[in-house]
Amino acid sequence: MIHPRQKNGAIPVPVAVLEALAKRRLTISEIMVVLAVCSQADISPGKAKTTVAVLARTMGVRKDSAASLIRHAIQKRILNATVSGEGSMVRIMTVNSPDEWAVPG
Repeated sequence: MIHPRQKNGAIPVPVAVLEALAKRRLTISEIMVVLAVCSQADISPGKAKTTVAVLARTMGVRKDSAASLIRHAIQKRILNATVSGEGSMVRIMTVNSPDEWAVPG
């Protein structure tokens, strides 16, 4: 299977998420987390089986900073993370529907 990021060099981002990124009052850090998850999407657009370390590299931040940004996104219901069952560090991270986000619009 071709990784979604390799298809024409584009990152698949759900249209509703793109519209929300343009209209909502997200911080740069929140936008970075959303785009990092989308860039690693291997299950479906906006859903990735990944680790904090991989997302940290994608965002260009330290692992502890990435973990903090991810926790913040989870608290604001922008992101959902569940254990994948493929090791203690691997998570399935999903960008929630913008309707669920606790972010002003």
